[in-house]
Amino acid sequence: MAVPSGASIIVEAEKNELRQYLLGQLQEADEERLELRLLMDADYAEEFDIIVDEITDQYLTDEFQGEELEGVERYFLKAADRRKKLNFASSLAQYAEVERGDIKLAAAAKPDLPPGSTLFQRARTFWHNQSLALRVATAVAAVAIIVAGLLITRPRSPSPQTFVALTLTMSNDRRGESARTKTVTLPLGAGALRISMRLPDQTTRSSTYRVELVGENGATRSLTITEQDPQELTVLVPASELRHGSYALRLYAVDAGGAEQRIPGSYFFQIE
Repeated sequence: MAVPSGASIIVEAEKNELRQYLLGQLQEADEERLELRLLMDADYAEEFDIIVDEITDQYLTDEFQGEELEGVERYFLKAADRRKKLNFASSLAQYAEVERGDIKLAAAAKPDLPPGSTLFQRARTFWHNQSLALRVATAVAAVAIIVAGLLITRPRSPSPQTFVALTLTMSNDRRGESARTKTVTLPLGAGALRISMRLPDQTTRSSTYRVELVGENGATRSLTITEQDPQELTVLVPASELRHGSYALRLYAVDAGGAEQRIPGSYFFQIE
């Protein structure tokens, strides 16, 4: 079968790497390389979403054990959208109608669970008791809801002005965002991109920071911080230094002696 021009073929090794990424099994450098490709390659991003659905289904049907189960609960389910999908699936399964001869409302007694059972234990139990057809329908409905939410919240291009403003929130786990990122168009005549970087709530505040811009080719350069308060930093990137493509911003805390410590996570954006 011929492959359309511009389309990419996702080989098995790449699928395995995506799975390792979602379970927190890759080194930081490999994660950032993979994250940048997710921003550039639509087929790769589509495969990412497929593997997200596969892992969710396998988790709810108790197919994970040992280190893999720990990886799912510690890394994969860090993502708020995946936790919402899990909650939606378990709620739908709990109250769904089950067809056994006559159609009866699923008001069967709840399975016994030990005191203090976690949400994940309850969700797996409800899901495990449902038919395969219902699980498939649930997965399709969950994906549809997530896609609709992304379309509603998709950022709009800013109005033309001497600089273009962009506000970014750090992603300390791109697994948590299904590889979605903010895009911005630099109109003709724009002098710079003004980026406000919101500081993570859990980050220990520092009096001094350094911001590093990373391009698709891996090239890096430090940016000057123009404004700073306890909640966010602001940097200006000259429009002449930006090309179409994907970028990441890294943040470093600098102590009084000049030593730097990388703050885990990155800020991602794309120039159209």
